[in-house]
Amino acid sequence: TKTDGIVSSRISGIEVEGDTIIVASNKGLFSFNKRKVFKTLKPSNIYFDRVEVNEKPIDVSNNLDLDYYQNAIKFNFNVNGIVFNQKGNYRYRLLGYNAQWITTAIGETSVKYNSLRAGNYTFQVQPVYGLDTNENEVLELKFSIQQAFWKTWWFISGLSILILSFTVLYFRRKIAKRELIRQHQIKQLSLDN
Repeated sequence: TKTDGIVSSRISGIEVEGDTIIVASNKGLFSFNKRKVFKTLKPSNIYFDRVEVNEKPIDVSNNLDLDYYQNAIKFNFNVNGIVFNQKGNYRYRLLGYNAQWITTAIGETSVKYNSLRAGNYTFQVQPVYGLDTNENEVLELKFSIQQAFWKTWWFISGLSILILSFTVLYFRRKIAKRELIRQHQIKQLSLDN
């Protein structure tokens, strides 16, 4: 920018020689040292502002163990510094749901998932500076949602055994009743004879 020493924004040519950048513009030639002008990005220290489960805030701890009905989750995240949220955005993904990175709009600092299935998940979020991302700046939160008890193998097998037992008992009683009626009919026939 002009504060860095660029006298005109109408640049017609750029040449790089080592650490020196020479620029030709409509107001002449000028040069600057690329190590002194271009600022290096500092690590941003990303953190979770708030995590909500079913619209109620919870304490953030890794490896959350949630019940089957606790499947609406909202993640609010932020980085140190006010300027980032005005110029930067975030990439996020929920492993176990979607492995692709999704980029937020500038200033958007929350993501909500509704009706997640039972399973193990890892939510990852990363700050993005323009086109640059730092793979070391990934914040993640692991959690699992338990299967509803009526969908577990032990409940289904127990219910199956119970239904099978009732069916066997029902038909045994029906067969015993028929046998009793048949024996009564045989007795009646023998008395008639």
